Amino acid sequence: MLRVGERLPSERHVPRAGIANRDGQEEPVGLDFHRSDEDKKTGRVTVWDRERTDVDQVLSMVRHPEGRPVLEIKVSEIESRGYNRLGYEDLADMTVVRDPLPAEQRNKPGANGHCGIEGLIRPSGVKRTDYWELLDDLATASTIACWP
Repeated sequence: MLRVGERLPSERHVPRAGIANRDGQEEPVGLDFHRSDEDKKTGRVTVWDRERTDVDQVLSMVRHPEGRPVLEIKVSEIESRGYNRLGYEDLADMTVVRDPLPAEQRNKPGANGHCGIEGLIRPSGVKRTDYWELLDDLATASTIACWP
């Protein structure tokens, strides 16, 4: 049983709901990993533990699921990237940790798989271009698990 804040094993896969307005783009794009307003509050970018939450459940928990693909990336692919690899040596590696939903949302099917990527939200001092490079790199390492 994983505890709150506990790191997910590197071999796990984590899905994430992508953006809906894709302008014909059928591959993962950096914008799929851009933080939402909710992510900004928690400091973690939402992903889901594939062993606890399936693709349909991921879509059932986002506000506007219509037209949104679900991407999937291996935790080790996230851990092997980060701002420190872009020259920001003082910034920590990215990790994926358990991040339970608020109590009122925990009864939904698949809710116990909610996790977050720590270290992805752009810290002060990181250039915007480097942030988008990192997001594009994550997109390149992802696959589309479900296309609407």
